[in-house]
Amino acid sequence: MKAIQIVIYATIVSLLYACDSSTHYSKSHTLPQGIWAEALLFEPTIENTNQKYTCTIAIRHLSAIRIVELPLKIEIKSPSGKSETHLFHFPFRNEKGELIGEAIGDICDTQMQLDKALNFKEKGTYQISLSPNAEGANQIGGIVDLHLKIKIQD
Repeated sequence: MKAIQIVIYATIVSLLYACDSSTHYSKSHTLPQGIWAEALLFEPTIENTNQKYTCTIAIRHLSAIRIVELPLKIEIKSPSGKSETHLFHFPFRNEKGELIGEAIGDICDTQMQLDKALNFKEKGTYQISLSPNAEGANQIGGIVDLHLKIKIQD
């Protein structure tokens, strides 16, 4: 019964998260073994280079995860092949050690909007690669799903 409740909750949250009129791109990668061991690729197509976009990353993880924050690396490759890399920290817990995000049962959904607006300067398909950047760890356990959402900025 608990597993059915988690599936229903996850489905509702995913639908609400993806059904936004300002959403330009939305894609999830499910990690069946709950282990994030390699870069995840997202390929949004940009047609309007005058528009600014915001990017939100959502990670569904086990509530028992002990990580306070996860260093991440995002690499953006333009249609012409120009690359840029950004490093940031994705928080799972606050200063008191409490989970950030919405938890139900053993699963927690945590999201973070990147600080700066994305300005795509070229039309075409971009390659956005997201990977853990934790020193000494080539795989991160307890990660169920990772979602990238790009919205048109107001």
